[in-house]
Amino acid sequence: MKAFLKLALLSASSVFSVNYACAAEGAEHVAALKPKLGTSKSVAVPLQTSGGPSATPYTIPPDVTEIVDGMFRHKYDTPSITIPASVKIIGEKAFSGCSLQQVILQEGLTEIGKFAFSGCWLLQSINIPASVTTIKEDAFFNCKGLAAVNFATDSNLKEIGADAFNGCSNLKQIVIPASVQRIGERISNGRMTITLSKGSLSSLYDNGKCSDETLCNLLKRLFDTYNVQNVIGSKVILISPLGETIECESTGAETVDYCTTLQWQCSRNGAAPYTLELSDPVICDALWTNFN
Repeated sequence: MKAFLKLALLSASSVFSVNYACAAEGAEHVAALKPKLGTSKSVAVPLQTSGGPSATPYTIPPDVTEIVDGMFRHKYDTPSITIPASVKIIGEKAFSGCSLQQVILQEGLTEIGKFAFSGCWLLQSINIPASVTTIKEDAFFNCKGLAAVNFATDSNLKEIGADAFNGCSNLKQIVIPASVQRIGERISNGRMTITLSKGSLSSLYDNGKCSDETLCNLLKRLFDTYNVQNVIGSKVILISPLGETIECESTGAETVDYCTTLQWQCSRNGAAPYTLELSDPVICDALWTNFN
């Protein structure tokens, strides 16, 4: 049985209003999208109410500027969606828990909100346009099927929030654009290679160099070590403003008196590796020890 999702744009209130009813289940949903001012439009989109995902992808009309909080949350009949260039903001939990397999984000988008795509288990890849400046906390949290995050080569991304890709168990590598200056805690809770492009996180460097103390603090922040065994084998690659390449790999862990120490083998410009030992930041203080 199909119902119709009616999208009615009201210029008087400047609210893109969405109403649909599924008579068979007696369900009703009301949400809103924010459009450009001074426009008026209505659209009807097929909505599958039973029998699995609709064969027709959802397309948001080109007058919408914001997808508000929770707009498509827990919709299981949305296999794909195209976000038009007019949309600047994707709100909190806008697509959380959806059955999305494909999302097309277009140039013009600036912000991906908290938990925006969290729990979209079927989503396999995402391309982040150059116009995006902020990916907020938990934006792609627990997207278990996500295997590729691709940033535009001319990315203007400034900030990646805490837990943005935490729980993405299939995401094995990510390259942080040079424009990024702030990264929240716990990018990942599993094995991953994180590459920080030259120019990113410029505050890490003093006169173009990154000290071991600063490096330790960074390694602590990037990974969720609640289950420390999950992150063993992870790698972090930094390229400093002076072109120095630092490569670190997590090689093992040891627990003594409830304090877990994670060992990292690091090398600067291919020189002989040395060990950094990071203890659990929740239970005990951070330690760093160099072995030449």
